[in-house]
Amino acid sequence: MLMGGLIGDIRYSGPLDEFLPLLRFCEKTHLGKQTSFGLGKIAVTGTEP
Repeated sequence: MLMGGLIGDIRYSGPLDEFLPLLRFCEKTHLGKQTSFGLGKIAVTGTEP
């Protein structure tokens, strides 16, 4: 079964207070297609609590 997709890094800088709750939500629930196969995973690192 062929499952295409993207792999990579995205780096944000600057004030992220408005977007951090959404990024944390996506980190916990995964994002994208084929999440039942373990795809769609993101990790948010380097943020202040």
